[in-house]
Amino acid sequence: MATLTQSRRPQAKQQDSEVTRALEHYRVLRWFAVISMLAIISWVLIDLFGPIPKYQLNNQPSADLSSREYVQQLEALAASRIEPHTHIEALPNGVNFYEAEIAAIQAAKQSVNWEAYIVAKGEVARRIVDALTERARAGVEVNLNIDAIGSASMPKKFFSNLKQAGGHVAWYHPLRWYNWPRANNRTHRELIVIDGKIGFLGGAGISDQWWHGEKKDAPWRDTMFKVTGDAVRSLQSTFVENWLESSGQILIGPKYFVSEDNSDGAQAMVVDSSPSQGGSTRARILFQTLIASARKNLRITTPYFLPDESLRKELVRAIQERHVRVQICCPASIVITA
Repeated sequence: MATLTQSRRPQAKQQDSEVTRALEHYRVLRWFAVISMLAIISWVLIDLFGPIPKYQLNNQPSADLSSREYVQQLEALAASRIEPHTHIEALPNGVNFYEAEIAAIQAAKQSVNWEAYIVAKGEVARRIVDALTERARAGVEVNLNIDAIGSASMPKKFFSNLKQAGGHVAWYHPLRWYNWPRANNRTHRELIVIDGKIGFLGGAGISDQWWHGEKKDAPWRDTMFKVTGDAVRSLQSTFVENWLESSGQILIGPKYFVSEDNSDGAQAMVVDSSPSQGGSTRARILFQTLIASARKNLRITTPYFLPDESLRKELVRAIQERHVRVQICCPASIVITA
């Protein structure tokens, strides 16, 4: 027995050594995993809650708001232009704007481009996708651009018939190992352009939450706007920007851009603001300028009212220094400040 025990010692030592190496290997992997998780969590916190640049206008706007001088300043600041002949129709609540959108789709002859942050499975989504599918079968170019995070719960097979009919479905900025530092770069655009002649934009995506509510919850209150006239070309250009990133295609041609001579309508300007690493956006510059320009009344309605410190201070200056009446309508509350 003594001889047998002694003969096993080298083997036992070898096994112990292998176990030690394995434990050391897993210890390194655990530390690597912990460090990786901390790096990801830190990035998310910095990206979502990092410092926002503080800003204000260097001078109080002095030009008359109806003057060409003031309009030219807005055009330069927003890198856009005034479209002089545009008709805009407000469509409050899903029972109104969904019917208008579906009717416009059903009448499409050339193209339908739709970009949305939220697309959720349900009754209204089925009606819209069925209408798009029917148009695709009829030879209309259908391009549907959906945010990959905002619509993460939407099954891709929901669009199978649309794709088989010749429609195109692209997912905006899906998470990949190479783009995780920009994971918060989402498209919140709710935008439709039909035949290059009719546009819809506003705060509503595609979901029964806007249609008739869900379970015992009332429908979400929101507004879409129907746009015709000169500004539709700029709306189409805005769609092309994100469609390029999602699909790799640049849309051009008479199916998308229609040359029309419009002789009446209001002035409008489309600002296709996109996120930047430094926090400076065209929308931020434009909103700050408009608020600082208010003389008598300022009315804001939005489904997302999260003003940063600089914007809040500009609102306070408008009230205290210029005695502007500020009215803000947002979800679940109406705030009126005189």
